Amino acid sequence: MGLLLPATGAKSADSSATPPLRHAHTYHAEPATGPIRVDGVLDDPAWNTAVQIDEMFDVQPGDNAPPKVRTLFRVAYDHERLYFSARCFDPEPGRIRRHLSDRDKIFDDDYVGVILDTFRDQRTGYEFFVNPLGIQGDLTRSGDNEDESFDCLWESAARVDSLGWTAEWSIPTRSLRFPVRDSLSWGMELVRVWPRESRYTLVSQRMDRNDPCTLCQASILDSIQSLSVGRNLEVLPYVTQSFLGTRDYLDRPFNQLNRTDVGFGIKYGISPSLTLDATVHPDFAQVEADQNQVDVNTQSALFFPEKRPFFLEGANTFQFPGNMYYSRNISAPRWAVKLTGRQGKFQMGVLAARDDSTTYALPTRDGSDLVSLSRPSSDLVARGKVGILEDSYLGFLGTARDFAGGHSLMGNLDGVIRLTRQLQWTWNAGTSATRDPAGFAENPEGSTPDHSGGNFYQELFFFSRHYNGGIWYLFEGPHYRPDLGLAGSNDLNQWESYHEFPYQADGKVVELVQPSIDFFLRKDHDGLVRSRFLHPEVLVRLKGQWEVQARSTLEHQVFFNPDIPRELVDNRKAASVTFRRKGGGVLTGDFSIRLAEDPYYRLAVLANERNYDASATLRPTSQLALNLEGHSLSLRDQGADTLLASQRLALLRASYQFTPRLFARLLLQYERRERPWKSATRRIYNDLSSQFLLSYKLNYASVFFLGYDGDRQNTLVNFDGSLPGPEPETTQAARQVFAKIQYLWRY
Repeated sequence: MGLLLPATGAKSADSSATPPLRHAHTYHAEPATGPIRVDGVLDDPAWNTAVQIDEMFDVQPGDNAPPKVRTLFRVAYDHERLYFSARCFDPEPGRIRRHLSDRDKIFDDDYVGVILDTFRDQRTGYEFFVNPLGIQGDLTRSGDNEDESFDCLWESAARVDSLGWTAEWSIPTRSLRFPVRDSLSWGMELVRVWPRESRYTLVSQRMDRNDPCTLCQASILDSIQSLSVGRNLEVLPYVTQSFLGTRDYLDRPFNQLNRTDVGFGIKYGISPSLTLDATVHPDFAQVEADQNQVDVNTQSALFFPEKRPFFLEGANTFQFPGNMYYSRNISAPRWAVKLTGRQGKFQMGVLAARDDSTTYALPTRDGSDLVSLSRPSSDLVARGKVGILEDSYLGFLGTARDFAGGHSLMGNLDGVIRLTRQLQWTWNAGTSATRDPAGFAENPEGSTPDHSGGNFYQELFFFSRHYNGGIWYLFEGPHYRPDLGLAGSNDLNQWESYHEFPYQADGKVVELVQPSIDFFLRKDHDGLVRSRFLHPEVLVRLKGQWEVQARSTLEHQVFFNPDIPRELVDNRKAASVTFRRKGGGVLTGDFSIRLAEDPYYRLAVLANERNYDASATLRPTSQLALNLEGHSLSLRDQGADTLLASQRLALLRASYQFTPRLFARLLLQYERRERPWKSATRRIYNDLSSQFLLSYKLNYASVFFLGYDGDRQNTLVNFDGSLPGPEPETTQAARQVFAKIQYLWRY
């Protein structure tokens, strides 16, 4: 979502403004003097005696400038809930951006909310936001990372009127983690986002752009007395009925399967700071299908974002630099259990799972391939952090996997140390040990199933108002393999240096001009330079939330194809330009074009590349959202000017929100590939997949789903390299109809 970015660099709108101070405000919490009904009206008498906060600062695009609109917040609490309200004045109520949408889809609208640092560790926090229709957005924050996967039970309501709009929200104390004390003091940031000609971010304290730590600059809400801990047991049973049809080959009849799946999840708050989650026979039928990616000339295994609820919740706890843990490698869990929490400055997470398959990325010096074995595995992940100094920590990550005939172990230490307010040192170091099953065909060594190797990473980065930059170094041994991670390659010594120079103008057209330059050098352990490049780039942000980004590349690359007995040396050049319309209006989107000289890795020949990408989001009404995307990549032989490979992708995602609880979603994806298959052979592949979902939500977890998944394909192989007339129509390859109901019981 990118709420607060104090280190993006800007010229002060008021050079005489008072310098920002950390913890500039301390507010003393007052208990509610009566009941508060969350209806968005703000007429409860208890609000008259609540803490009032109306001093706000424009921190984006302004630099602690006076805001163009007034906002009045109020804060109160009782033993079981925290209450917040906001009166958002607006000179043009007709321009207030509001869409009826699913939760966490509000961040292109007007919205208000609060960020709470309940442990005052200045690294982690909760974020609760509400748009003008009362739709919720809740996240967690860890350092500079925001995690939208967090969901909990809380109430919200909002109304638009002639003065602007109002919002109320209440947060149960048992939806939060916090220390058990009689009197508490929390970090607090009140936020309003007002998107007009610019996306204005208003907060309740000054933010220093020479200080990258957002939570370090939060205001303080103290004197919170005797909050109720209470019990927090949640049970989430589900039942799914599915009707599935698949074909072994496109010309064979369907294999029909009718299946009933039953499972459940449990969340138990052992204490306000320690939570146990477990799931048995998890079902993810309602999860949106992965979006196709352009991979016709990709060397490394593709990264797909996690979308499964059990693995999404608390994902920030397990985050580690470099994808050392990649939850999608636990691909078909039979059961899983997770313990997350903290005590004082120590934060921990442990996850164990039994997987019906074994999936991992197999790295080499030129890339990685995804391997999937049809054998079960037992997986264990352990993550811990201890806070030190200010906005710093030391941590560890350990993973273990055991499967028939093999195992994998990985251990890593890491840390983020704030050397000064503007200079940060990030590092990690570790090792892995792997045993492949006997006769494993994918074993790159061939002679032994045992591999072990080490890795080391460090980064020094400097943040300031007009300059951000740093240096990186990465070492990975030729046998380093984190099987529960996603390794792009190994056998490397890699250096990188990045420098950007942001300047925010006061002009009527230009908001930001940010030139940058990136240097990169990679060698293998034999000392051979595998790649070195120079990337100059410039980003220009205009009024009206337009952006233009131009980039060029000069690179020297050496590539080896193990199937072709030669190396490919490429001195390539590339240029790209991107136009982007941001914001939350009727139409947003971007378009980019990239022209390059690239190696075609499959045949180890040099190619001319043309790459086009476009996306658009259309919101013709407050309830309908249409997202369209298109991607096209073609590679032509530089010498013969013949087509080597091409890939085209198209996507349509349509959603209609009937009510805050009821929505429908349609996803259509089309893919076409064309490339040489064997000598004098041309292969064309088409795929059209569809997914429909009707969802009714009582809350974030009590949901009824009705859905359909379908996939149509065709493949044409032509042995003379020409097209023999019209292509055959696509054939239904798979289909599924399912219904799922799950209900959250909270005790």
